[in-house]
Amino acid sequence: MPPWLGILQELADAPAGSIILVDEAYLSFFSRDSQSGANKEITRIVNLTRQKNICLIFVAHESRHLEKNILSGIDTLIFKKPAPLQIGLDRSFLKPYLLKAQKA
Repeated sequence: MPPWLGILQELADAPAGSIILVDEAYLSFFSRDSQSGANKEITRIVNLTRQKNICLIFVAHESRHLEKNILSGIDTLIFKKPAPLQIGLDRSFLKPYLLKAQKA
């Protein structure tokens, strides 16, 4: 692994200016576990990342599986073509974006 690339055990340990990729984010920050320690911690971390100039990238197949506090801090959304039922089942505020992605 290049010296500038690493794996964090705790998101809070990321140095200022980092880019952090959280793949399969729902495994750690599942929406139905909203009161879990991990989800409470991610809310605190998402708020602190702006102060430390950290870019957080969460990868998930469906936003409805992610903790809502992650979604509330989104600056950029990137979509792949949604699954046939995803538009009707995903979070309502994302429907216009999902429709655009479906047409693309």
